[in-house]
Amino acid sequence: MTLEVIKRSEPIYKQIAAHFQDQIARGLLAPGDAIPNTLDLAKEFNVANQTAQNALKELSNRGLIKRVPKLGSFVSETLNANTMAVVCGRSLISEPDVKTYAQIAWQISNHLSQQGWNAKVYTPVCQPLERLMIRELERDVQAGFIKAILVVNMSSQLGPWLNKECKIPWAYASDRNQKDVSASHYSVMTEMGIDYLIDHGYRNIGLVISKFEAGTPKRVEAMVGDMKARGKDVGNIQYIRPANNAPQSGMKAIAQLAKSRNPVPDALFVFDDNLTSGVILGLLANDLKYPEKIGLLTHANRGMQILSPVPLTRIEMDPVRLAINNTDNLLRRLNGEALLDCELKLRLVAGKSCGETSSSQLTSKTT
Repeated sequence: MTLEVIKRSEPIYKQIAAHFQDQIARGLLAPGDAIPNTLDLAKEFNVANQTAQNALKELSNRGLIKRVPKLGSFVSETLNANTMAVVCGRSLISEPDVKTYAQIAWQISNHLSQQGWNAKVYTPVCQPLERLMIRELERDVQAGFIKAILVVNMSSQLGPWLNKECKIPWAYASDRNQKDVSASHYSVMTEMGIDYLIDHGYRNIGLVISKFEAGTPKRVEAMVGDMKARGKDVGNIQYIRPANNAPQSGMKAIAQLAKSRNPVPDALFVFDDNLTSGVILGLLANDLKYPEKIGLLTHANRGMQILSPVPLTRIEMDPVRLAINNTDNLLRRLNGEALLDCELKLRLVAGKSCGETSSSQLTSKTT
């Protein structure tokens, strides 16, 4: 047999594996069908036995065939299974600030299992190896092993592949696949936070918003402008923009704030829980104890703990619940059913970091 495409830069055994992968993807080989053994494969393609053996090993590594001792090799029965990829562009293994993503990936996998689906999690071992992860995902999609993709965290390399090359349905597990929901989320959170701080006597408020997501600062500024236009009291607003949402950026931003000639705000409202951990260290290192010298309000994903000397006042969002809602909508898309509205709830939980004397909860909802 002659291979349809000869790629001189690719080993022959991989070309043979790609040939069978194409046969499987096109339905010419079905789950359970036998694959020629090493000797027959070597004769069929006029290659050495070791090359044929390597081709079978490659197919096995890709999950396309199952090798049964003394019986032979067969197309994997799992190719007709309902399997969804749960993909994170950042490493769930080596990066320290991805606890929320890891929790979302685990909860989605558990939820899919309850719905009768398999879940396969894709994450790079480390960031430089993200391209290898994408190649593995692409290979599994082409082989028919994956029916849909849920993105827990997007990245600069994953985004272009999904938008230009991915041929199967995919969706964000977060709210970013619904821009109106995301914009409303930040608008509601901004107004909730500023209102709360004003009600507790703070007049000079610093909004700490990282440049990690370019659209967020613009949404927050737009909401502040809207509040002013409606005649609401927003006090004196100061924007503090760390380079990203890493804790180190939060520490650096507070150090620069303490050294600035401008007055330090009466209160800070931090729009990222990961950034908040650095802000706290920065405040303590610069003798800006809260709530004695400054109030501190933060956004926080529900269930994520932020170490703090006093209970933090926070606006909570439940990303796991939102991810499960989006998972259900992707399943509905695959079944040709109408999509459901994803409800996004924000809950303000009072702690002690804004000088409170008693705890309370306020809940807002955006849809």
